[in-house]
Amino acid sequence: MAASPLVHGQMFSYTNLGGGDQSDLHPVVLKFFDTPSVEQREPFIGCRAESALVSEQL
Repeated sequence: MAASPLVHGQMFSYTNLGGGDQSDLHPVVLKFFDTPSVEQREPFIGCRAESALVSEQL
């Protein structure tokens, strides 16, 4: 999967993160993902392309 949002006329693209590795995500994004209880989290949390895109822009 990939994400390619258009933000203020600029296109950003990223593919899903492999291997479930969240180590490259921005600390704010990681903190956001830690907010829900374990029961509320999706198994793929932090591995989607959108996570990487937000981290890259922060």
